[in-house]
Amino acid sequence: MARPVPRSSRVEWGFAARRALSLGRRGKVIARFERSFYVATGGGLACVGAPGVGRGPLNMLVPELNAMPELKECVSCTKNEVRFASGLTLPIQGAVLWRPVPAPAFGREALPSIKRIFPAESEALGCWIAKGASGRGPALAARLVGMGSGLTPAGDDLIGGALIALRAVGNQRVANRLAKWALRLARSRTNRISFAHLSCAASGQGHEALHHALNAILSGRRHLRNELQALKRIGHSSGMDALRGALLALNVTDRLHSNP
Repeated sequence: MARPVPRSSRVEWGFAARRALSLGRRGKVIARFERSFYVATGGGLACVGAPGVGRGPLNMLVPELNAMPELKECVSCTKNEVRFASGLTLPIQGAVLWRPVPAPAFGREALPSIKRIFPAESEALGCWIAKGASGRGPALAARLVGMGSGLTPAGDDLIGGALIALRAVGNQRVANRLAKWALRLARSRTNRISFAHLSCAASGQGHEALHHALNAILSGRRHLRNELQALKRIGHSSGMDALRGALLALNVTDRLHSNP
């Protein structure tokens, strides 16, 4: 059984959130939800929420977050806090930088089977990754970018999961090619928040639940009930869609099929 991840009593943030909310940044709240909200500044985007939102590159987790700013409220950042026009302040002095735990070596056990989404498009993407993602990306796979509804479309989540898995197993060359292709298309095909998540995935970082699931899979563990439950709690289907993309990449990447 997976052990619960210990929570810090201090603010935690990922590298993208730290960049967005660094000293001197100014911006505004661009999206607001029940448990979190997004802030956009000249440094990028940050998703601010309570610890239950989970760790990730864009996330800033604030213990005992008892108040939420209004949509379009102005934000300014100092060395020690994030200030909102309403008077709400969030301390960031001593904030802990989150990084995903490095993935273990692959254990060569069978990968779990997860029902695919967008079968034709996913197959086209998988075949292209298997060929090293060299040359022009297939038009059918390109349809995945921005495909689906929601804050982060399912097609974006799938590509993001594939990118994170490729980085996790050290297939940097293919990840670089896939990232360049996906981000170029995403600039005009998806929304601002999804593009920010996809950019983080391009560097190999996503929600902590996906990293935990990947580490369990790569170490050969068969029972993933806790990891799958954690993924199902991310967005409408974002966590599971990212896992589908990760498994798509793991099934075809050369590293997993070498030295039988």
